[in-house]
Amino acid sequence: MKMCNKQAKSRWILVGGVTAGLMVLALQGATAQAALITAYSGVGFTTAGDWNPLIAGHQFTVTGTGITVQSLGVFDFGADGLVNSHEVTLFSITAINAGGGSPVALGSVTVPAGTGATLDSSMRFQSLATPIFLVAGNYSVIAYGFTYHTSGDTGGDGGTSNPTLGLPVAGNNVTNITFSAYEFTTAGSPHYPNGGWGGNNLADASFQFNVGNTAPEPASLGLLAIGGLLMLPRARRR
Repeated sequence: MKMCNKQAKSRWILVGGVTAGLMVLALQGATAQAALITAYSGVGFTTAGDWNPLIAGHQFTVTGTGITVQSLGVFDFGADGLVNSHEVTLFSITAINAGGGSPVALGSVTVPAGTGATLDSSMRFQSLATPIFLVAGNYSVIAYGFTYHTSGDTGGDGGTSNPTLGLPVAGNNVTNITFSAYEFTTAGSPHYPNGGWGGNNLADASFQFNVGNTAPEPASLGLLAIGGLLMLPRARRR
């Protein structure tokens, strides 16, 4: 009878361990979705005109506890779908200027043509294969493949009357750097723009993120499951 009780107890411990792991994963996913923030908005921007061909984006500073980037996006003028697909790449940078010093590509997506990608704030977003946690530092997001709006997709122009149009909301560990990186080229990712100017009034690339580190840790969940499995034969030997 005691042996049966021990076996039953060990099974409950195993089930409890696996269940706890699944609960942690579910809670992480729910938190990430609830706290998702769009960094750069394209609302209020008009067509940038005959900028053909063009790659362009923003430089920004991450502060405090950092952020977890979940998806990258590109400006969709008119919010009526993209004519072409566009690469969007996240970089770490070592200088706030044209060229970004020594930029390092951290992750990239291809936002598909059409209306299939998630639309938010006049930006079309595609999720990263794996969320990326950014510690405090300087970074950049660049979109590729802009062309004249009658034959492709154009970047956005906010004019000079509202210099804060579309910028990240304060208090979320992301601060815009007053420099717009761009280059007239057909180059794709991970080429980084060699030009730019000290202004904020362009809409081109964006990203969605959570405050802090919300990236799942599969290694921790794996160790939890292995530990639970090892407990069962040990209980049986008793």
